[in-house]
Amino acid sequence: MNTSRACRQALSCASNCILAIELAYNQGWQLPGKMPAPYNEFAERWGNIDFTKYVKLLSQQADEVLETAEGDVQKQAEESFLMVAKFEHNFWQMAFHIAQHESKIVIYNSKLC
Repeated sequence: MNTSRACRQALSCASNCILAIELAYNQGWQLPGKMPAPYNEFAERWGNIDFTKYVKLLSQQADEVLETAEGDVQKQAEESFLMVAKFEHNFWQMAFHIAQHESKIVIYNSKLC
């Protein structure tokens, strides 16, 4: 693999990873609507219109890079995007289940006292 092709492949994968992360946060904090404190700070940061514009720009840039990429580079970029999306999904599922577990502990402990 020549240096130029290796750089394009790295750029394609990196841009898709960044896009996947930013898109997850943008959609995750934008879709719930109004959030109570302290979560409103996160919704305002990652769900606002300017951040949405930034994510759209990242998407356009990733598309531009991939338009001229070879098939194996496109496949690697897609795999990178899906891997990050899977990690994001798993992280938030873990956080949700921990929060659910901790709330049960609090309720259980309050019944003991």
